[in-house]
Amino acid sequence: MSELSSPYAAQPSHAALAEILRRLGAGACANEPMGNHASLRIGGPADVFLAARTTSRLIEAVELASSLGVPWRVIGSGSNVLISDDGIDGLVVKSAMTSRSWKLLPSGSEATAEAEAGCILASLARQTAQDGLEGLEWAINVPGTVGGAVVNNSGAFGSSIAEHLARATVLLPGQGLTTMTPEQLGLAYRTSVLKRGELQGVVLSGAFGLKPGARAEIQARMHDTQRARQAAQPTGPSLGSMFANPQGDAAGRLIEAAGLKGSRCGGAEVSALHANFMLNRGGARAQDVLALMRQAQHAVWQEAGHWLVPEVQLVGRWRYEDRLALQSAPGQSSQSAPRGQASETFRAARASNQ
Repeated sequence: MSELSSPYAAQPSHAALAEILRRLGAGACANEPMGNHASLRIGGPADVFLAARTTSRLIEAVELASSLGVPWRVIGSGSNVLISDDGIDGLVVKSAMTSRSWKLLPSGSEATAEAEAGCILASLARQTAQDGLEGLEWAINVPGTVGGAVVNNSGAFGSSIAEHLARATVLLPGQGLTTMTPEQLGLAYRTSVLKRGELQGVVLSGAFGLKPGARAEIQARMHDTQRARQAAQPTGPSLGSMFANPQGDAAGRLIEAAGLKGSRCGGAEVSALHANFMLNRGGARAQDVLALMRQAQHAVWQEAGHWLVPEVQLVGRWRYEDRLALQSAPGQSSQSAPRGQASETFRAARASNQ
């Protein structure tokens, strides 16, 4: 997650960055290449980087950066962010709590699975299925962490986080912890108040309402979902789905119909298996991916009249013009961009996101 005062926020001072490094101590480092922490294997250096292996460590780092006026961002697996080749200003904290940091709380005929933000969502789905709890089978191949899934309202196969999340614990820097419901989080199609930048906060954990069921049947459904997703989606470094599906259609189908399957720019490629995925075929730069995104948007706009809204976010030292280019179709104003694209684009530099 990140919070800047504006898209044009000044770079943090060397003194402030040195102070963060000193006070965070062991584990914090300068100029860490973010490609090492992004699923697309792309991204320039962060001024300061810390892998937080406990929730208390994550809170300490975010509160410290906030108190010093240094921009900060929390990431999970980096599966929904396109990080600039020029890197990220300020502090980046990786939510690195282990995937087994969850517990089940029986509640009559139901159960609640609680997981820290750094827990891999697919791992949680697999573990709850093994325990005979149904509700998260659809998430077995969804990339990313629990924290990121809550922020993005991740979904697949007709289901999403919003349908199963009971509550989330959120850090509001300078104010402490709060518990939020899906309604308070403003969960909508692939978005939330955190992603839209309407609230500055960090998801620390999520609690999911599940139901006991027959373990064999639950695992069979999960395996069917896994096989279907693996057959339809490519392997290799990617960010997952690049664009949200327009109402009544599918982004992948539209990009394919526009003839862009297999298109390349530098080391980046539109997948020949699923056109809503872009792959790093080796040596790809963030600018290569951005160029393919713009090409897909304009081709689909010309062919079908749909302006594809990015599901991924631009993170780091992007030019204002780069962000603006994804905002709306030619001839449209920022106010008429579909599905809140305008607000999400302009707030991208300060959107709370994992």
